[in-house]
Amino acid sequence: PEYALSYELGAKSTLLDNRLRLNGDVFYIDYANRLFEVGKFVGTQISTFEENVGSSHNYGFELDAEYVPIDELTLSAGLGLTRAIFDQASTNVLGVVYDLKGKSGPDTPDYQATLAADWHHPLTDNLVLGARVDARLFGRSWWDALDRFQQSPYQVVDASLRLEFGEHWTL
Repeated sequence: PEYALSYELGAKSTLLDNRLRLNGDVFYIDYANRLFEVGKFVGTQISTFEENVGSSHNYGFELDAEYVPIDELTLSAGLGLTRAIFDQASTNVLGVVYDLKGKSGPDTPDYQATLAADWHHPLTDNLVLGARVDARLFGRSWWDALDRFQQSPYQVVDASLRLEFGEHWTL
């Protein structure tokens, strides 16, 4: 089995008469017998298997803030940085054993950041008009444990309009 020993230290605060929320934490995760999904050829096709590759450690920090300058508007932002590094680890791909020491853990972006603005305006006691724009930014990550296949940094931006009916319905 995979084992993980995690440490986290953080702080949460609410300021300016509940209009500003600030949170932050640092973390460290020490993995033993780390499990990863590994693709291998079986006959003429590639199949995936769960495999213990060895030890690794992840560390980083997260910060987020939310500010309500007026009752109808909420602004938020967040930033997280993560390093996922293999220690003594290896994997066997098509009969070749690869040393993973110093390689990055797959599917772990170097950074993630978010920015958002959410506006809502009551039209009646039970009807609210709202709009939201948010952006998510992702840093480089690797698709495999050998650091061969890279996902370049990218961004996703969403925009929406909504009509809220009472407490339970949104269009």
